[in-house]
Amino acid sequence: NQAAPWEARDMAKLDDWIKRLRKVCKQRGAMSRVARTLKVSRQAVAQWLLDDPEVRTWPSGELVLPLIEWVQTEEAKQKRSEGGGTPTEQATRLR
Repeated sequence: NQAAPWEARDMAKLDDWIKRLRKVCKQRGAMSRVARTLKVSRQAVAQWLLDDPEVRTWPSGELVLPLIEWVQTEEAKQKRSEGGGTPTEQATRLR
């Protein structure tokens, strides 16, 4: 018995990343940026973001790691722009 490429627990983890991607993509231009970064169409990204599991498609296995890295980077950017930032960035803004 060969394991299926995507087991249920893997799909649940991927679904969590898609939820995070959905949140990041609320920012203007984010869908275009992720599409450019991953070299896929905006339509492909839009399909990943659909709520309906009957019509949603999933990123290919080779895109999952770059997608996760992109989401993490964008979340960090958003966090910094919300006033977090590093101590150096905070000190620079105070000057």
